[in-house]
Amino acid sequence: MDIQGAIADQMGALTLHDVGGASVSVLFAVLLTYAAGLFARRTDREALHGHAAWAACIAAATVLVRGSLPLAVTLLAVLVSLRPSSDGTSADDRRLRLFALVAGVGCGSGASLIALVLLVPGAFLLRLASAPRSN
Repeated sequence: MDIQGAIADQMGALTLHDVGGASVSVLFAVLLTYAAGLFARRTDREALHGHAAWAACIAAATVLVRGSLPLAVTLLAVLVSLRPSSDGTSADDRRLRLFALVAGVGCGSGASLIALVLLVPGAFLLRLASAPRSN
């Protein structure tokens, strides 16, 4: 097997031409979330970063399952496991768990490179969202 074949195997159902559009989709989801938060006069920057991280993860998950019913059903089953629990899990933990679930679905579906490209910006947003609060 050559290197191009190995790379193509890790792209899942997407092509190299889809990477740019997928990245723009994730970026627009984040920007629209920030714009909505600013329009709603939200002053809690950490919460706004957290919502942007949710938007990035959901946009990346949607790109990964585009056009694949079995993968969409798998993602739905995984997201059901994310439901809020009564054990006092913090919002930061739930965001990180969503990130891990989307990364796992993306890598498990054979789209490891696409998941890497789409979720790296989400990791930075998670870092911003979980930054220590200064009073």
